[in-house]
Amino acid sequence: MRCKIKPVGIFCFCILMLAVSVNAETQYVSDEMHITFRSGPGNDRKIIKLLVSDQAVEVMKKENEWALVRLPDGREGWVLHRYLTTKEPCDTVLARLQSEHATMLSRADTLEEENDALKKKNATLTANLQATREERDKTNKAFGDLKKESAAYLELKSKYEKTAASLSKQNKRADALEDELTTLSNNHSIKWFLSGAGILILGVVMGLISRPKKQRSSLL
Repeated sequence: MRCKIKPVGIFCFCILMLAVSVNAETQYVSDEMHITFRSGPGNDRKIIKLLVSDQAVEVMKKENEWALVRLPDGREGWVLHRYLTTKEPCDTVLARLQSEHATMLSRADTLEEENDALKKKNATLTANLQATREERDKTNKAFGDLKKESAAYLELKSKYEKTAASLSKQNKRADALEDELTTLSNNHSIKWFLSGAGILILGVVMGLISRPKKQRSSLL
């Protein structure tokens, strides 16, 4: 019979402790207070220590005007629950706010330094951007001038090629005319030479014909 009851008792104890843990909540010792932390729920129980204001405790359960609490170091004891409050003490709130304020000030200083660094970086980038834009404008102008010069060069080249072609034709024509003139000149010289030779021959013949005959000797 004892063996059957003992497991049931252990099971009930575990359920009870689980319920106590589920219902536990964090509370604080009221401001400007020193309360006794006792070994049991009664003023006649042994005082373990005195709890001061702002001491955080975990309330395990309440029994009449007493509450079973657990300290952060794991020790458990009883205190009068009228001295407990769910409201965070002013000193704790003030300390937390001061810590948060100090953190925010430090963060603000860091952000200000980062902001200054970003401003300098932005100024450098702006200067680089302006220089890049000026270089781009120069490049565009140079490209435009090059296009104009290229167009003028192509037009001049086209005119040169046309002039060269026309000059080549004229040179060929001049060469042809010169050859023709040379041929005509040669033909004319030959004609004059032949005419002069003919006249000379004709003169010789005429001279021979008009020459008087010698009288034969009377001795014949």
